[in-house]
Amino acid sequence: MDLTERAALSSTREVFCCLTDCYQCLLRGSRPNISGAEVARLLFSGVCGRVSGRVTKDRAEAAWQLTGFSLSLLRKICCRLSVQSLDGDGRVSWVDILGLLFEHMDLMPQLVHHFHAEDQVISHLAAKTASVCVFYLLSKSGTVCPVWQKKCRQAFSSSPPGPELDACLWSLTEVLKKLLKHSHQGTSCLFL
Repeated sequence: MDLTERAALSSTREVFCCLTDCYQCLLRGSRPNISGAEVARLLFSGVCGRVSGRVTKDRAEAAWQLTGFSLSLLRKICCRLSVQSLDGDGRVSWVDILGLLFEHMDLMPQLVHHFHAEDQVISHLAAKTASVCVFYLLSKSGTVCPVWQKKCRQAFSSSPPGPELDACLWSLTEVLKKLLKHSHQGTSCLFL
């Protein structure tokens, strides 16, 4: 492993450390220790699986881990906000971070892009995360995310059996289950 490869992997470790710290802050219900814009940038980069330098086996593994962790963290943020388990400044900070990700950084296309990932773990994590994000965005705006809707419509009308169709079917099923559960309970929380 040459010096640039070590630097890239070290940089990836730094991203993991920052996102792990963010996860711990989320669990405590507090604001992240870094700026919201930096958290959004790191999450976006992680969801995209960006690891600098030429592709090697180590970098590919680091990108896979970073993508999986970032998808899981994003899902956890949406879940915590959706069940109203965050209060005060902590809640405001995480809401702002999601606003940056979805309104300014256009994260949803990156999520649905992973629906056709060959790696079934990433495809499934992306579907789980997208489903929770669709609920979160639905609760904020009252509309279904058009990027997710278009991806599912395309997959159902033209995709052969495979990861993309599976992810869309799983994601749509989750969304429908939550909607039915919500309507049956008559509660204002879609995410229990």
